[in-house]
Amino acid sequence: TIEYDAEDSIFFDVVNRKVYLYGDAEINYGEINLQAAYVELDWVNNMLTAEGMPDSTGKVVGNPIFNDGPEEYQTEKIRYNFKTRKAFISGVLTKPQEAEGFVFGETVKKNEFDEVFINRGCYTPCDCEPGEVPDFYIKSRKLKVVPGELIVSGPFNMVITDIPTPLGLPFG
Repeated sequence: TIEYDAEDSIFFDVVNRKVYLYGDAEINYGEINLQAAYVELDWVNNMLTAEGMPDSTGKVVGNPIFNDGPEEYQTEKIRYNFKTRKAFISGVLTKPQEAEGFVFGETVKKNEFDEVFINRGCYTPCDCEPGEVPDFYIKSRKLKVVPGELIVSGPFNMVITDIPTPLGLPFG
């Protein structure tokens, strides 16, 4: 059973079997909780799509916050399949379980085992808000996060105040 609520409006498209939620929408499905400005539920394909909406000044507000058990993902856009438990996430910031830092990246795929694969990702111990540049971070083309266990990367280098350094390693 999926529970959903929206502050502004809920639109049912009975023919296409879709539900559109506008304004501070919230979805609860077992251990999964999602809050966003706009949410689309597709009952035919078991897909959920969520993203922020522009306000009167054009600034995007209400970006999705996706909680899957203890894991929290602050995102720009998310597509999640309820049946396969796989997700495709754009512009994500997350704090892995029991980790001393934050992971963020451009595009993220989450599989049914809660493993997260990040394209053009970064890891930083700095506590920063989404969109804010941390003091220093490790930047990698590919990252894999196994919650509660490890973070694995391909070739990476250290970046200090958004300036890449020559300090790099082939894997980590």
